[in-house]
Amino acid sequence: MKKNGGPYINRYDLPGGSLEDGEALQNAIIRKIKEETGLVLKEITQLGIKSFRYPWTYQKWQYNQHIYVFYQISFTVGGLKDQFLNLLVKIP
Repeated sequence: MKKNGGPYINRYDLPGGSLEDGEALQNAIIRKIKEETGLVLKEITQLGIKSFRYPWTYQKWQYNQHIYVFYQISFTVGGLKDQFLNLLVKIP
């Protein structure tokens, strides 16, 4: 996904985002993948977590903490959104 805000602006990244109030992590993964790619996840398995922080001045903060949660997606339904398909075609 091409990022249009935050510390990764104008860069490409995997789909992601923040948890909604009270939302379980696995539900957030399913929601964000559907919102950003159009795919509906049916079978997923968490593989691991990696976390790091780096300098980034924003409002009152001096660092950004980034947490990656890796999932294996075994089964989906639906199709990719057009903007995602266009991105896949452009990257060699």
